[in-house]
Amino acid sequence: MTHWVLWISLVLLNLVRLSSAELSTDDPSYKMEHDLGLGTFTSRGSLQLPGAKRKDAEPHVSQNALEADEIMAMGSKDGHGLYRLKLNSQSGDDNNTVVMGYTCLDSIKSTSLHDVITVYSDDEGSVVSVSVRPISNVLTAEDETEFETTLLVRSPSLAPVPDTAAFLEKLREEKIQKEQADKDPKSFLGKYWMYIVPVVVFMFMSNAAQAQQGG
Repeated sequence: MTHWVLWISLVLLNLVRLSSAELSTDDPSYKMEHDLGLGTFTSRGSLQLPGAKRKDAEPHVSQNALEADEIMAMGSKDGHGLYRLKLNSQSGDDNNTVVMGYTCLDSIKSTSLHDVITVYSDDEGSVVSVSVRPISNVLTAEDETEFETTLLVRSPSLAPVPDTAAFLEKLREEKIQKEQADKDPKSFLGKYWMYIVPVVVFMFMSNAAQAQQGG
């Protein structure tokens, strides 16, 4: 009976952990739009990122299949030759935040819509930048109509904080030791003995010579 209770407890604990790692509606979501070379943005899908307090959750991306006119736009030679990706926040205080990434349109087409989107966020979880690049060395038998995307999220990591208190305490102790050493007579003789000894020897020899002359 004890083994069954332990097993059930472990299962429930794992379920709680899994549910806590899932994204919720409170986590920031972003609308993705892209320009396929003709200067007009159309919807690509959406992505949802873990909030600042839910770093263990996995980001999620949902993407639309390309429409017929979008496929034609990618094959057009009249455009500017850039693939542009735009993220627009749909939740939280960043409702007007727009970040944009660029890459070569031909490189996106040559990899049959296999790409990597890297989202850069600050320490509060807000998106500050985005980049998009094709995945190289991808071989496919036919042209794709939907993006195959690897989504990466990069946030700053805190550098180790220097122990300034210990450093200042060490400086204070060294200052006290220096002040005490300057006041110590033994320290004075220890530092200037090479000057004092010759003078003492000279005076001793002078006194001895005068004593011999007086005798």
